Amino acid sequence: MKTPLPAIVLAAGQASRMGRAKQLLRVGDNTLLQLAAERARMATCLAPIVVTGARHELMETDLATQDVHLVHNPDWESGMGSSIAAGVQQLRYWHPAADGCLITLVDQPLVTIAILDRFVNAFRKSRPAIVAASYQETLGVPAIFSRTLFAELEALRTGGGAKKVIGKHRSQVLAMACPEAGFDIDTPEDWELLLRNQRNK
Repeated sequence: MKTPLPAIVLAAGQASRMGRAKQLLRVGDNTLLQLAAERARMATCLAPIVVTGARHELMETDLATQDVHLVHNPDWESGMGSSIAAGVQQLRYWHPAADGCLITLVDQPLVTIAILDRFVNAFRKSRPAIVAASYQETLGVPAIFSRTLFAELEALRTGGGAKKVIGKHRSQVLAMACPEAGFDIDTPEDWELLLRNQRNK
């Protein structure tokens, strides 16, 4: 029997550069938040932990019909590290036997279920400390972290994000080519580019 490999979806930011809640922007019939949560659930076969911060009530309403665990991070303004820490803390409670966790972002719409499946399969096969996306000459999320790093992820409360842990353990990282992770939705121009590319398909 496989041990659990739950996912944490980070959706706590205010999206100040977008000027509105980018988590609730719609792609077809779904919001970016719904897409990220569903893809994480399909890849791990578990209800994902969705960490919210700004506009928590709107996120809660948006996910009302989805199978997720919602975690509100009241310290979301201190940075992504605090949201990772909040998610891992709850993950330890809901999945005490988890041998790792998948961390994804709500604003990477090109990261599909198939990509996340590839990460999960690589982790289960090779058992590295970290499986991380490789894009634009960097390593980042989506990424899977072994349970041996949970304490370090929880210690991110005071600054830094997933890249801080990845960089510290670079020799133990299995890098997965994932150019799709290099496109995220931060500005209205990013959003228009995504919609334009979809219309041209």
